[in-house]
Parts: sequence; structure tokens; C-alpha cells
Amino acid sequence: MEDNSPKTGRTAALVFGGIAALSIVLLALIVIKRSDEIAHPLRHLPRVPLSRLSGLVERLIRSGRDRERQTGPAPAPPAPEPAAPEPAPHGAHMIGSPADWFSEETYPPYAKRHSIEGRVSVRLTIDETGLVSDCRVTASSGVPTLDQATCADAISNGRFKPAVDASGKPITSELDLPPVRWQLKDE
Repeated sequence: MEDNSPKTGRTAALVFGGIAALSIVLLALIVIKRSDEIAHPLRHLPRVPLSRLSGLVERLIRSGRDRERQTGPAPAPPAPEPAAPEPAPHGAHMIGSPADWFSEETYPPYAKRHSIEGRVSVRLTIDETGLVSDCRVTASSGVPTLDQATCADAISNGRFKPAVDASGKPITSELDLPPVRWQLKDE
């Protein structure tokens, strides 16, 4: 079974740290004088016999363990502060009811005179201010005047709370309007 306690982790870190430090010292040594001695590049430091290196490593490990026993386990690192939640991105929301955008007064005169009725589906482009900037017919009524009147009324009367990105900044978006049914009232 593996021991994952902080003490074991620190001991391993000390061992690896000691080995890394020793490796750096060994790499820094430039001149080999004899097979059993290494001359340090800085002349004023004593030469270290190779036979003593294993003893130095062992003392380094022991001193780390002794220091750990004296000071006790290291305190746990502080928990990271929770990040502020980002605003969730969302699409545009209608202000009011689309039924109010299309009225008897806006019924196309040609279609009214000829008792033409129909159903039109459109996709609206909503700009960053919440206004309709474009309208495309996605399902035609088969009567161009009804299709055109649907887009004209949506552009002039449609108001939206604009979509926002993950940072809360308003963005352009598209929205499929529920189908608009142009129907004459019985008189």
C-alpha cells in the first residue's frame, strides 16, 4: 500500500532535492585529477574524494529527516480562493409579445383586399442594442406581401434584451420567431 502522507512526500522531496543538488555539484566539477578525486573548479574549495560522496548524500538525507522531526509536519498550503462565477452566456429575450407587433392595421392592403391569409416563419438578427437588424424568411406563406410585411413589422416593432457572451458583454445573435399567422377577422 502506498503512503501518501505529507511527511513521506517531504522526505521524498528532500531525497530528490539532495540528489538534484549533488548532480549539479558533480556537473559543475570540471577537472578530474585522479580516478578517486575530483578537483572543484574553484581552487580555494577542498577536493572531495569520490568515496566520500555516498556519505555526503546519506548525511544530507538524515539532516532533512532530523529537521522534519524538530519542526513537525509542514502546514497545509492555503486553499485557493474561489474564482468569481462568470456570467452565463444567454441568447436574446423578447420584450413584450410578438402578437403586439402584427396588428390589423399592419395587415398588407393587397392581401386584405383579396382575402389572402398565410403563415410565415422568420429568423431575426438582433444587434448588441436589442434591435432587429435583419430578417430572413425561413418558411414562406407563398405570398410575397405577407412575407415582406412580417419582416417589416418585426424590424420596426421588435425589441429584445440582447444576447450576452460569457463576460456579460452584449453580442449580436439570431432568433427564430414563432410562426406569424396572418388571418383576417370575420366581419
